[in-house]
Amino acid sequence: VGHDGNGSALAEELHELITAKGDRLQIVGFTALDGYRRLVDANAALAAWWRVVRTRDFDAEDFATIFARVVERRGASVTPDATRSAGELLASTPGEGQLRNARLATYLADLAIDAAGRRSSGVTRPTVDVTDLPPLRTEASELGHRV
Repeated sequence: VGHDGNGSALAEELHELITAKGDRLQIVGFTALDGYRRLVDANAALAAWWRVVRTRDFDAEDFATIFARVVERRGASVTPDATRSAGELLASTPGEGQLRNARLATYLADLAIDAAGRRSSGVTRPTVDVTDLPPLRTEASELGHRV
């Protein structure tokens, strides 16, 4: 569905097939992390038919991968320590409403890129570092103790 050349046409054809065959047709699809979003972008009517099941929640490594990809797509770079820290921070942050999973990682990446840009005084390709991330909340910090 996400393929530039024929993804939308395939999505439309699949939607027509599902509409014609109804519940007599079963389709199983395996997608990338942003597969459902791609499906919605290509054909919202097809996405409405789709039952989405995630087999597991994102872990720190999954979040770190998404975070690093978003940073790179936004034209910045990221240090390995920042990538790892972002993954740990995201895995320990409960999602809320629409801001969860990949959207939460994207939100954090945008904040970190903005902080890196301010820190580096307008460099065209800032590098996100650990200092550009919000601090990781620990049990001690939540109890009001200084760490």
